[in-house]
Formats: sequence, C-alpha cells, structure tokens
Amino acid sequence: MEAGELKQWPETWKIWRLGNLLADIQPGFACGEKSTSEGIPHLRMNNIGVNGKIDLSLIWRVPDVLERTSKYCLHKGDVLFNNTNSPALVGKTALFNEEGVYVYSNHLTRLRVKPLLLTPKWLALWLQHLWRRRYFESLCHRWINQAAVGREKLQEVEIPLPSLDEQRRIVARIEELTCRIEELRRLHEDAGREIAAMSGAVLAKAFRGEV
Repeated sequence: MEAGELKQWPETWKIWRLGNLLADIQPGFACGEKSTSEGIPHLRMNNIGVNGKIDLSLIWRVPDVLERTSKYCLHKGDVLFNNTNSPALVGKTALFNEEGVYVYSNHLTRLRVKPLLLTPKWLALWLQHLWRRRYFESLCHRWINQAAVGREKLQEVEIPLPSLDEQRRIVARIEELTCRIEELRRLHEDAGREIAAMSGAVLAKAFRGEV
C-alpha cells in the first residue's frame, strides 16, 4: 500500500490491524483423495472468483472425515482469502454464503470477524479492494510460478474501520452501484449482439442485391 494512503479516511474512522479484528484465522488442508461426485465439497483457489464471489462451477469433493468437517467447516459470513496463487491472483477474496457443508484447501485462509467490531462484507470488500490495487502482489513471498501471503503478514494488514452502522450503509451503497454496473454491462453486451446480428443481416441483403 502506498505510504499515507490510509490517511485519506474520515477522522472518525479508526485504522486497525486485521489480526485484532478476527475471532479466528484458519488455513485449510490439502487432500490427495478427490472426487467430483462423492464426499464433502472442498473449495480451492479456482472457486474464488476475481469478481469477489464464490464460483461453484467446478467442485472437487473429499472424504467425509469428522475432524476435518469440524475444524475446517465453513459458516455463512466466513471470508475466504486466497493465500497461495500466481503473484497476480494471490489475495483474491470472497464472502462465503452458501448452504450446506463445505471445507476448503490449504491455498485458502478462513477469516471470521469479531462481529461487534467488523462486518464480514466490509472485510471482504476491503480485501478485494487491496487485491485490485495489487497490494498483495507486492506483499507476497514468491517462488517459481507461485506466490503466498502467510497468516502473519495477513494479520498485519491495516483496515479502515467506521462504525458498524456506517459499514453497513457503505456496503449497501456499494452493492447497489455494483448491481447497476452489472446491469449496464449486460445491456451493453445485449446491444453488441443485436448490432452484430443486424450487421450480418444487412450484409446478407446486400449480397442478395436487396439494398
């Protein structure tokens, strides 16, 4: 993060280190026994979308082992941080809000907030913001074709913190604007397809001598 970046926030907001706002921080587990049809869904780094959402298009499953289910089970409101990936993708983050039993790989870290201080959505949006600013790319430890952000470094990340009511208000506004952007993007894509279809029809008529 650039020096002094956090000083732009309102004076009433406090700057906290993330570790002081978490009730739990837990990396997942690796498992060599995988199946696409049997067992518990085991979320991996490809299940964290660059859009900040959980992607369930490809799910691997692992054997239902009780100690794994209890220690690594995901709850609604957990924030999943992609701790290991390529330098450009390390730090992707998504809010988990799915139904059913899920566990997660060692390439992800589960973050549970202290609810009297921090809302999960605020945390997820802030980490997504830092990822888009390529903050984790500059913070990570690198080796051949991979990069990682360890638990210790993650806990040192600074986060601006307004009151809970203000967090919720700003999150609601961001969600509203995001929905508008997605709708505009959809309309733009639909218009592009219509223009392409119309252009094709005009060409077809031209080559039939009908224009």
